[in-house]
Amino acid sequence: MVSTQDLCLLHIVRRQNNEQAKHDEKDVIFLLRPFFIFIVIFTVILKYRKHMKGRNNMFELRDVTGVGSDCTSGYHVDFYNKYTVKEFINEILTKYPREFGFMSIKSGKKYVASIEFSMGDITGDDGIDEEVFNSVIKSATASGGWGQMNYDIII
Repeated sequence: MVSTQDLCLLHIVRRQNNEQAKHDEKDVIFLLRPFFIFIVIFTVILKYRKHMKGRNNMFELRDVTGVGSDCTSGYHVDFYNKYTVKEFINEILTKYPREFGFMSIKSGKKYVASIEFSMGDITGDDGIDEEVFNSVIKSATASGGWGQMNYDIII
């Protein structure tokens, strides 16, 4: 048979255990608070980056072929707005100043002009009309790697 004194001691021990458990919960919450704050901040940053994607860029190169045996890829140029040929060329020369290659400009399937570029400068062209420079781009593709990139621009 259990005495009254034993019951009182058991009650005191249970009460202390409950208080300790509440205290432990507060410690865990206190320790996890920075982790939850980090998760919230990280989520906000990811949403902001997704929202701002393309706002500072005119275009993005999207790999559509994967890397070939010659270590080059084919790309689709995703534009974030409508741009002229002149704006696109200036963006390429400033965004990728260490690249070289050719840009061929076509109206539909008809060849219009070609530009050679290297290290942020136009090194050659075949006499492009101002009308072509001011034409709005319908689409563009690119291919290359290892510093050389060639662009096909459709106006």
